Amino acid sequence: MCFSWLVFPCVLSGGGSTPSKHATPKTWVNMVNDFQNGALSTRLGIPYIDGIDVVHGHSAAYGATIFLHNSGLGVTRDPLLIKKIGAATALEVRANGIQYTFAPCIAVCRDPRWGRCYESYSEDPEIVRLMTEIISSLQGEITDDSEKGAPFVNGHKQKIAACAKHYVGDGETHLGENTGNTMISSKKMFGIHMPAYNDSVIKGVATIMTSYSSWNGVKMHANGKLVTGYLKNKLKFKGFVISDWQGIDSITDPPHANYTYSILAGINAGIDMVMVPLNYTEFIDGLTYLVKSKFIPMSRIDDAVRRILRVKFTMGLFENPLADYSMTKYLGCQVNFLRIALFKTVAYVCRYRHFNGCLFFNH
Repeated sequence: MCFSWLVFPCVLSGGGSTPSKHATPKTWVNMVNDFQNGALSTRLGIPYIDGIDVVHGHSAAYGATIFLHNSGLGVTRDPLLIKKIGAATALEVRANGIQYTFAPCIAVCRDPRWGRCYESYSEDPEIVRLMTEIISSLQGEITDDSEKGAPFVNGHKQKIAACAKHYVGDGETHLGENTGNTMISSKKMFGIHMPAYNDSVIKGVATIMTSYSSWNGVKMHANGKLVTGYLKNKLKFKGFVISDWQGIDSITDPPHANYTYSILAGINAGIDMVMVPLNYTEFIDGLTYLVKSKFIPMSRIDDAVRRILRVKFTMGLFENPLADYSMTKYLGCQVNFLRIALFKTVAYVCRYRHFNGCLFFNH
């Protein structure tokens, strides 16, 4: 669960979790609407957000179209194809009633030893910037009159909220260590790893997820200078910042060694929503204590709630909180885009690396 300090939490579908084995779209929608009816029955009746990892198609859903990983899509250097894939993915996610994806990953992988390099579109920051076009297709094309830095989700039935991740520098940790320490200068950080986030904010990305990694020894989940100082104050990002899975736990070494401190450091750094997949009562008790004891100012809580509500209003959840059963027919209907993506990936690999005897796919 991702706690947003409202009456009912945002619900996270963890990696591989489903309502049942080979669940139908209707079963998914039933689950989402059951949670939503629970949220709406509370005193304030604030709708919840259902979030899931949809990083290369809705892989948790039986029968969904699964696309290439980001590394394969980045090879195409084709932002128009990426936009078509984003629109197709959003449609299939909506077919299951879900409104929010923890994607895209806009890491710039600079060390192939990093085990998650396949999540990166490219080692070239300019290619990664091109691929942020997927945000516009997941959420809808931002309008000219939109407020700078404000979240934008248009076409509520067919679009979903996106999440640019992992903020920031996760693709250049020392020796490629996952969740490790990115030991680079400010010039490299802001010249290589930050530009795609600038573009994402301009495109109206609804949320941004902090990284497990550190920058020169400072954990990103506790880096107030980059989360609040740069992202929120300088870039004017007005969506909400979400932690990674048990992300604030990793602020200490070993993780969860001082959870009260982790809550304090993470929230005061600017994290607005916290992924708490297991012991949520510990988080609630710790947060409540820190606020009542004035270690976390109420203004910080107000800011977080304001940002979360802004995204929910932008998504149209207050007007249309329940998932639409008429959308269930769209699951698995976008396979043609997969064929095109496969063909273009193989074609570009052959062209630029001069492989012999390449197999081209008919499309």
